[in-house]
Amino acid sequence: MSYHTFILELEKEFLNMEEIFNKEYLKQFMCCKYDNIYLYHFRLGTWIRNNLLNDKVLINVFEFFCIYHKDDMSYIIIRLFYIYMQIKEFEIIEH
Repeated sequence: MSYHTFILELEKEFLNMEEIFNKEYLKQFMCCKYDNIYLYHFRLGTWIRNNLLNDKVLINVFEFFCIYHKDDMSYIIIRLFYIYMQIKEFEIIEH
């Protein structure tokens, strides 16, 4: 499994997450400082563990990189989703 595959799988899930969560929740998430992302570990992290991490492809991608614990996986996804959303917002503002 390649890095490229990992990114594609995550981006697919990020698009799903954008559709699932309401705009107010996403706005609140985006306004959070990166250092405080841990605050989303229980609500968003639980949702990720219960929904996204049932996908064997995504699990396999993490395991390929020797990440085996679902808490670790969800924490990484939360942080990457935050960065993804910030970049997306920046691109919108830039245009």
